[in-house]
Amino acid sequence: MRRFFRILISLLIISVLLYGVLFIRPYRVSGDSMSPNLEAGNIVIADRISHKFLPLLRWEIIVYREWKEATKIKRILWLPRETLKIAEGNVWKNSENSPVLIDEVYLQEHVRTCVPGACTEFEPHTYEIPDKHYFVLGDNRLNSRDSRGCVDVADCTNQKPLYIPHEEILGRVIFPW
Repeated sequence: MRRFFRILISLLIISVLLYGVLFIRPYRVSGDSMSPNLEAGNIVIADRISHKFLPLLRWEIIVYREWKEATKIKRILWLPRETLKIAEGNVWKNSENSPVLIDEVYLQEHVRTCVPGACTEFEPHTYEIPDKHYFVLGDNRLNSRDSRGCVDVADCTNQKPLYIPHEEILGRVIFPW
């Protein structure tokens, strides 16, 4: 019986080590789009396999490849086939009856979410997320290139929303440090 437990523990340790080597990867945060929760230079550990088998959840932080080039780290706000509205500096979930304000507890109290074009315009903007795509935002809403399509007025000319296709997701962040 004792030998059985030693073999079982050894197999478990080997499995964990193999999983770590094959499916866990560190990524370095560049820029301040996730500030203050993740600062430039921080390292995040991402699980590169679980998102293929387990659904991604709202408010999870993911690592993805943008245009098959740059690696980005952002927070999922909306899931496939959902509709959201950004209005009055807040994010609203469009429901059948009326919009519901989303409480983003991870944001600092003064942070406003604006539509493309900066926070001088408070025109409501609605996004309809396509199937197998995600809507991501940086936590630093005033300085984040994310699914809204641009960072500021000068950058917004003819920009379309940048919905993140599931196949471009490299992993879910399981440990920031």
